[in-house]
Amino acid sequence: MKKLETLRILHMVKGGLTFLSTVVFFLVVSLQFKFLGGTNQKVGFLIIALLSLIPFALGIFNFITAGHIINRKNKTSIIVCSVLNCLSGALGLALGVYTIIEVSKKGFIEEEESLSLDGFDINAEERRISDSDFVT
Repeated sequence: MKKLETLRILHMVKGGLTFLSTVVFFLVVSLQFKFLGGTNQKVGFLIIALLSLIPFALGIFNFITAGHIINRKNKTSIIVCSVLNCLSGALGLALGVYTIIEVSKKGFIEEEESLSLDGFDINAEERRISDSDFVT
């Protein structure tokens, strides 16, 4: 359980660093466009704004994944976020590989008995419903 808490904190730190770097990148490029000017200033600003959305979305995805890790659910989402983190530099690579290793271990997601269909009798449900239950 302690490893999962550490993993959750690391994903939150990675999400925060991604947000911070995105904001700094956006501000620096925005100020360059403002001071340098030019004829295609609006087009360039729009392109930079759209490119800034990608790491911003990855930061949000890291925060969502942190919640999934601590609740031990949505294993596929955790692995997808880990693979995306592997593409984002050294810190992301280390975090992504560590997360994939921890999530892939047996028993990460505990099976609940309520999800099991063992003992569910469809015919018993049909026997409880009679013709008198339907009003015409």
